[in-house]
Amino acid sequence: MNTLHRRAALSRPARAVLVTALAALITACGGGGGGSSGGSVTPPATSCTATARKQWTLDVMREWYLYPELLPATVNLDLYAGPQELIDALTATARAQGKDRYFSYLTSIVEENAYYASGSTAGFGIRLRYDTVNRKLFVMESFEGAPALNAGIDRGDEIVSIGTSAADDRLVSDLYASGGSAAVADALGPSTAGVSRYLEVSRNAVTRGVTLTKTDYSLTPVSSRYGARIIDDGGRRVGYLNLRTFISTADARLREEFLKFRNAGISEFIIDLRYNGGGLVSIGQLMGDLLGGNRSSGQIFSQITYRPEKSSNNSTK
Repeated sequence: MNTLHRRAALSRPARAVLVTALAALITACGGGGGGSSGGSVTPPATSCTATARKQWTLDVMREWYLYPELLPATVNLDLYAGPQELIDALTATARAQGKDRYFSYLTSIVEENAYYASGSTAGFGIRLRYDTVNRKLFVMESFEGAPALNAGIDRGDEIVSIGTSAADDRLVSDLYASGGSAAVADALGPSTAGVSRYLEVSRNAVTRGVTLTKTDYSLTPVSSRYGARIIDDGGRRVGYLNLRTFISTADARLREEFLKFRNAGISEFIIDLRYNGGGLVSIGQLMGDLLGGNRSSGQIFSQITYRPEKSSNNSTK
């Protein structure tokens, strides 16, 4: 059976509490009490000071985080510049154990709504792999309609150096040596439209220089180049589908591609979710519906599980 298991950690896939709550805190900074129904938290009626924001962030984490046993027992708020730096410190152990794969982060309601509606974001339009052992940086995927692919940068390319211009670019290996993967990420600049970087990109031992400018673009959830196809495996026909992210615009594409599979008589599938960062539970449920032929109502498709103290929010479908 095709199943989708979800844990209501502080994550994008689960529309988690802390993401929504912090967005409300940053945009509103004040209001009612501190209760929650599991989907959002109202910021406390307090002044919007740096200390108040950090304290509220810590309180929400202690109440809602899926792995409370991995949070530090004591926290000195003065050590952290803001809520996101505090979140990074609080989740460090869970991240190191692979339980929180950077699913706890600071955002805004505007950014979240834009992402879920169309995958709208600002950047070069590439997904990167940080090879910390060999101190290299590779392009895992390049998105249609975004600056990198328009400049000929695609999967498998290696980014050799990064700079604001050709005059000040630094080797990626040197950036790793100076500050690890964080230094490499910082060199690429913030996710803000208009930010430009000079990159030296290598493919098949040929290196070229490219200047890219980050722009706002919409992520195509199913690639028009390789996202869906029918594979002929020695006469056995298999449907292949790669879903990049569970966002609203995936709905129509999934229905379209599965109708093609159905009309072609396909009954076996490869569903490729590599690098998928999650998204809307409703799109996950749609995927289950499209794959769930001949399944009975008594079979479990998905489970959302909170920490024990919040188990009243659990659901099974």
